[in-house]
Amino acid sequence: MKKITVVSSGEGFYDDGSSSEALERDFQSTVYSSFKDFMDDMYWMGKNENFRMELAHITESNKPRRTPEERQHILINKINAKRRLDEHCAKGGTSFEWGIHPELNKKKASH
Repeated sequence: MKKITVVSSGEGFYDDGSSSEALERDFQSTVYSSFKDFMDDMYWMGKNENFRMELAHITESNKPRRTPEERQHILINKINAKRRLDEHCAKGGTSFEWGIHPELNKKKASH
């Protein structure tokens, strides 16, 4: 069992890996040859081409942006990933709903 902890709150839950194994086992697609290929495209879709190597809450920074070549590489990969994901969904491939784990979504009472 692996403990997964939210850094900001310290809350967490344990995961034995069975849910991710079930996702891989039940994954169906005519576009992707494997669940890993699908997740690689999800990774590219989440990349920020304008990232400044700074924490999310920092709005102004003197740190350099990505180089134009890095930015172009990310954008090309994002476009290709989006096309494959759209085709995957259009052809009836396995769809997922991503969100916060239910154990971490419990609201605390405020006083």
